Amino acid sequence: CALPIYKGFYMLQNKLQLRPYQQDAVNVFTFGGLNNGIIVCPTGAGKSIIIAELVNSFTDSNILVLQPSKEILQQNYDKYCLYASDASIYSASLNSKQINRVTFATIGSIIKLPDKTLKLFDIIIIDECHLVSLEGQYYDLISIIEPQKLIGLTATPYRNNFKYSVTYEMLTRKRNPIFKTIGYKYEIADCIKDGFWSELKYFMPIQYDTSKLQVKGSEYSDISIQNYNIEIELHKNIISIVNGSYKKHFLVFLTTIQECIITAELLTEAGISCVAIHSKLH
Repeated sequence: CALPIYKGFYMLQNKLQLRPYQQDAVNVFTFGGLNNGIIVCPTGAGKSIIIAELVNSFTDSNILVLQPSKEILQQNYDKYCLYASDASIYSASLNSKQINRVTFATIGSIIKLPDKTLKLFDIIIIDECHLVSLEGQYYDLISIIEPQKLIGLTATPYRNNFKYSVTYEMLTRKRNPIFKTIGYKYEIADCIKDGFWSELKYFMPIQYDTSKLQVKGSEYSDISIQNYNIEIELHKNIISIVNGSYKKHFLVFLTTIQECIITAELLTEAGISCVAIHSKLH
């Protein structure tokens, strides 16, 4: 798969030197004056750096940065702390509930504050903004604050809407959308073209018959993929790919934890140094 090559990120007087597309994304909401919109960048393109620069650009405003998990929150907070010390974390999952000029928060914690406190914020920045809908806590919070600027960041500016049998529904193409427009877009092909990501090389070593897979919702079920991969001995085929390549390092993505374990055992038995990494490990 295409992987981000982290060249161009370096410190300059406690400030990150942005890549051109990161600066362009920020400029849309600063020099461009856009007050409501989405920045679309793929995972691995440095959205946390864009957020840090955005926050640093609005020094006269109280800013609330929302993210769906404590891991993303910590990453975004740490990046901004390279700029200034006027930020705090408001999240029960991180055992911190402090309000500052810049507050990094999870929605489930911050929504419990009194309305008069929430209204102190002028700008809302939402990471993973595809999670925002016309119902729920994000919408309630935005309605209370009525921010001067509302900025979303995501790799996927759409939501699944199975209620109306719509596979993908663009966030900006709804009646009364929360986000009015796509303010800036930089995609995987751009990352590769501009040399920030490695070139994508794809090949299929064996014939794969998807008609033998069971469908669950809009996707193939994990267990049917696992069973079919075992049936066609896909994991043994990985050994031949490794042995037949001049490369020394490989990263293999599989569908289930069991497949990771099976593949790691087969590679180890074949004398290839390997470790399985999955969500059940620390």
